[in-house]
Amino acid sequence: MKKPSLGNQELDLLTFIAEKQQPISVRQITDEFGVDRGLARTTIFTMLDRLYKKSYLSKVEIEGLLHYSSQVNKEELLKNMIGDFVRQRLKGSLSPLVAYLAEEVSLNEAELEELKQLVRELDRGRGPKSD
Repeated sequence: MKKPSLGNQELDLLTFIAEKQQPISVRQITDEFGVDRGLARTTIFTMLDRLYKKSYLSKVEIEGLLHYSSQVNKEELLKNMIGDFVRQRLKGSLSPLVAYLAEEVSLNEAELEELKQLVRELDRGRGPKSD
């Protein structure tokens, strides 16, 4: 089931929490994420609550304090972000993305081979393999 879309700040916050790979307290989130962005603790708490209600976060009480963990790993999050970008900004067309990769990005041999393998799998009509 597809999860609800996220705003830019929500996405930034979720990415921050996903990178921690362990439960993180509201205080830690405020100190490490919110201060640099000028976000008040109440704003952080509101965003956490929204992400929790959208099932992107889980929460647990540890020693009387709420701690949050991401329900999605960073790879899944990035995949969803790219999918949203392609659907919303590129109107579903991958051509601009492929042109960008061809013209603007320097790929090493392993990355180039991985892309070639993906294209071969798409060409066979079965899409990428699941891990």
